[in-house]
Amino acid sequence: GALIDADTGAMLDPLDPALWRQRGWGLADPDELPVLRTLLPDLDDDARRAAAVQHQERLLHRAARLHDVLDRPAQAPDGTTLYLVAGDAVDTPRALAVDGDGRLRPAGTGPGDGTVLRSSALLDERLDGRWSAHLRSPIRWRQVTFLFSDHLGLTTDPAFTDNVLYLLLEDPR
Repeated sequence: GALIDADTGAMLDPLDPALWRQRGWGLADPDELPVLRTLLPDLDDDARRAAAVQHQERLLHRAARLHDVLDRPAQAPDGTTLYLVAGDAVDTPRALAVDGDGRLRPAGTGPGDGTVLRSSALLDERLDGRWSAHLRSPIRWRQVTFLFSDHLGLTTDPAFTDNVLYLLLEDPR
């Protein structure tokens, strides 16, 4: 649900090559022809555009395969301990709405750090509509710490330094 149709509210697949062609995004943007002429000087405009759109389709399919692989369950290696430090006090865009002209605008916000949603940082699987009181994530977090910082400010927050130094130097694991 990160990309929705502004008119209907329907969820759209951001990795669908047809959507990119229909909306004129990326290499399918007609305004990109001067760039394509530089990149593919030996082709005529129609062949240039076809080659660019075909390349974009391959890249989108490759991205979809990467998402599929990242969604496969996996176990952390023995001895690996996973900690998360994230922000969750800044309104963060939850979705983008695309209008008929292909323009994107933020559509709703949620807790995060202004760039990454809290639910994304946690890899929270409760967003499938089956909410529960306890986090459902494929990652077995040993500890989660939330700070009142934005994305770039997280690592400069004194609470970040204090907590990481404790984990590295004093935590009795």
